Amino acid sequence: MTERNWSAKWLWQNEGQRAVNEHLLFRKDFELGAAATKATLFIAVESFAVVYLNGQRVHHTTSVSYPAQHYYEEADIVAALRPGRNSLAVLARYIGVPSGASCPQDPGLLCELLVEQADGSQEVIASDESWGVLKLDAWPQIQRRSLWFNLDLVEIMDYHRLPPDFPMVEDLSTFETPLALRQPGVRFPRLERRSYAMAPLVDYRNFTVLASGHVTDRTAESPIPAVAVSSEEIVPADLGIRGAGDFTIPAMPAGQAATVLFDLGKYVKGYPALAAEGCEGAVVDIAYHEKLVDGRFEVRDTRVYTADRYILSGRSEEIMSDEWKGLRYLQFTFRNVTRPLTVRNCRLVQAEYPVAAKIRFRSSDERLERIFEICLNAARMCMQDNIMDCPWREKRQWIGDAQRIALISHYAFTERDLVRATLRQHVQLQDPSGRMWVCLPLYEEYPLQSMEWLTAVLEYEQFTGDRTLLDEVADNVEMLHRWFLRQRDGRGLFFNPHTPIINWMDTLYGRIIKHQFHTPYLTMNLRYLQFLDDVAMCFRRLGRKADARLVRAERQRLAAIIPAAFHDEASGLLRDCAKTDVPLTFSEMGHALAVTTGVLGEQAAETWERFRAWQANAPEGQLIPSSPFGKHVTFEALGHLGHKEEIVREIISGWGPMVDAGSDTAWEGFDGRASWCHGWAGTPVVALMRYVFKLDPRRPGKRRVRNMADVKWMECEVIPPGN
Repeated sequence: MTERNWSAKWLWQNEGQRAVNEHLLFRKDFELGAAATKATLFIAVESFAVVYLNGQRVHHTTSVSYPAQHYYEEADIVAALRPGRNSLAVLARYIGVPSGASCPQDPGLLCELLVEQADGSQEVIASDESWGVLKLDAWPQIQRRSLWFNLDLVEIMDYHRLPPDFPMVEDLSTFETPLALRQPGVRFPRLERRSYAMAPLVDYRNFTVLASGHVTDRTAESPIPAVAVSSEEIVPADLGIRGAGDFTIPAMPAGQAATVLFDLGKYVKGYPALAAEGCEGAVVDIAYHEKLVDGRFEVRDTRVYTADRYILSGRSEEIMSDEWKGLRYLQFTFRNVTRPLTVRNCRLVQAEYPVAAKIRFRSSDERLERIFEICLNAARMCMQDNIMDCPWREKRQWIGDAQRIALISHYAFTERDLVRATLRQHVQLQDPSGRMWVCLPLYEEYPLQSMEWLTAVLEYEQFTGDRTLLDEVADNVEMLHRWFLRQRDGRGLFFNPHTPIINWMDTLYGRIIKHQFHTPYLTMNLRYLQFLDDVAMCFRRLGRKADARLVRAERQRLAAIIPAAFHDEASGLLRDCAKTDVPLTFSEMGHALAVTTGVLGEQAAETWERFRAWQANAPEGQLIPSSPFGKHVTFEALGHLGHKEEIVREIISGWGPMVDAGSDTAWEGFDGRASWCHGWAGTPVVALMRYVFKLDPRRPGKRRVRNMADVKWMECEVIPPGN
């Protein structure tokens, strides 16, 4: 990748001044002799920045950063330039704690504006010592969105603490000279141009009022805005709010607050925004969620504190969150309203990653059509600046999730750049031993998810024809393979007893996870066989035939010992744990993998049917069914066995209740208790196209299937390019 030659320097405050949730305002004035024909902003920042030119917001950065790799972004801002004096302001936010959006190592701002004139001349305005920097203290509190998920910070902002003419502060005497470094040391040693699309920002106003009225203010009982909102019962009253737009909140009695709960009509991503004026000291809590509990906002059980707080100065304040949110429901609570509060332009600034569908699906069964739709939508919602776990709760780049979502994208969307960038970026988490951590900020090793990374790399080449990614990460594959070879127990089974590691395979394995350092797992060993297949394929494609033969020999050796090591004689099934002193459980995923890996030979179909019969009347506590994540493996097994009708029935029975509940995205779990938007749950799209329709997403084609699993007909088409 070609590196850009920067004239700019990295800016921040003086060394030693690093703080969690730090906000700095950078300012630069410059002169232009004539109107510009083009002006391109180049910017990199840890963690976020909002750029203003002559008082106009012109860019909002969002890129994900890893400790040794960071993106810079580009934006066309010529429309905001003018001849003569121009004023540039950049509000930079350093989160300072690992989060779903940023894994900081050191803060910094690198900014350059390239201006082109009609005569072809160019002028560069680059960040350097001539800029000013002002530390802001309008964000006085530090609260985590969830200690459990180790997420980023709640936004709590006091507008009293901002300069009156923010962001275009005219009095520059309060600004300091920033620290300016050409070579920033450990700061962003790998800076690359963002190679995938930016989400366009569009105002979204399709708000329906679900409830409005008064609440007894509970902020004295909890300083966490989301907990206060959850504990407040709405007493219905007509506040005159009919949807997004303009409205006025009347003065409220002491101890009372006004609130309105909106349904946005669908799952969306964006920045809650409004303008407010007229009541100094009023507080606006903005809470967001993807589902309601008994018709109301509730976070006390999840402990994911998705609500931000803004304290008003009485001037006209423009509120827009620092970070985009994933949500279906939005609740505004207006506290300490001692005089009428005017609210204008209430909206969501929608920011959704632009993907184009390359397939069409229709069916006589409207419910099945909706299932297909919610699966695609869940995958789309989990694509943004990375490929993430879920857009509401954490936004983290779990590589197992990324593999599933990337595969759905290969089948359903024209997107490839984001997939490639995600897989490239993930190698930043490999340490010198070869171990690949699966997600920041959680330094944990899920062996499964590291294996899924290699599968995703090969699938990327398979579906795009781009060989360059595999060539680039070949050394990482070698290191990962060697790390896995060192993880063995006395019998030669794959087993890693070293913390921090989680050896489970699916979300429902929680009941036996306490035994993970005591015994090898069936599923992990079977999945490791597939990993060895992937390594051998990589080596063959790289021309390393001798190494590929060694990998196949290791695969053959392990496959020979797995069936006996996990065989349960009484049931004729494969137990989940190799040691018999661990409580007996049998998993759907384990038996599905036994089919797809071929370790049972001609007995595979018979063993699968035996498991299915046992599953129907499984003793309490012995069955570990598959979650939506694990069902992908079930679909692969059913496809391997040619059970197309069973695939359709599994999809309808598992995903139908999501549609029935009114969700427009697929869920993390079938019981609906966890996230309602998890891209990994969209794999029914792949199962239908791969095994039922037998369509190759790389080629235009159309298939119709009739009278399958009580569905009269269903039809899928891969759309020719350009249509």
